[in-house]
Amino acid sequence: QKLAASGLGDLFAAVEIVSEKDRGTYERVFARHGTGAEDAVMAGNSMKSDVLPALAAGAYGVHIPYHVTWAHELADAPEDHARYGALDSIAALPDWIAARAGS
Repeated sequence: QKLAASGLGDLFAAVEIVSEKDRGTYERVFARHGTGAEDAVMAGNSMKSDVLPALAAGAYGVHIPYHVTWAHELADAPEDHARYGALDSIAALPDWIAARAGS
């Protein structure tokens, strides 16, 4: 629903909702829907559940904070990680991805 509302829905071939967000889950999802984690981007509002496990799987991880975050979802940003990004809005995601395409 959030993806459709963002206007970015047409950019995705598949959407998966998973019960566990960990490195293994992301590795399987990225392999199933593409060429693997190396070419994948996970964008989410949880550093702990969205970004960090995606980075651990080898994907790009983009944090798009929400004004309310549950305490158990808080984690330090991996500022020095080459595949990490932080954006203020999902609307900025296509340009962020395009800037990294092929790198």
